Amino acid sequence: MGRSARRELRNRLSVLVAHLLKWRYQPGFRSPSWSGTIREQRRRVAALLQESPSLRPQVTRDLPAIYESGRTDAVAETGLPDSTIPLECPFTIEEILAEDFLPEDQAA
Repeated sequence: MGRSARRELRNRLSVLVAHLLKWRYQPGFRSPSWSGTIREQRRRVAALLQESPSLRPQVTRDLPAIYESGRTDAVAETGLPDSTIPLECPFTIEEILAEDFLPEDQAA
């Protein structure tokens, strides 16, 4: 269960990061679907961490790879130039997981 839970956690966080980046860099395209995806991924991540608290330290350790995956998806889905979205994660893990955090606009 540990390996599959870790993989699921990373995948959900990657989707969450991609949507947070889209929210920040394409404010004109925000939709209830995006905010719904953000809420749903946070709920599922919280549930995974509650079921397997030992995964929490791995979230911070895995954040660079999670961010890289989410960033790649965000660039592909938005069509924005690669240089628009920073190479380093602009969010803390606390922000990513915070129920009420939505990034401020950084439109291209």
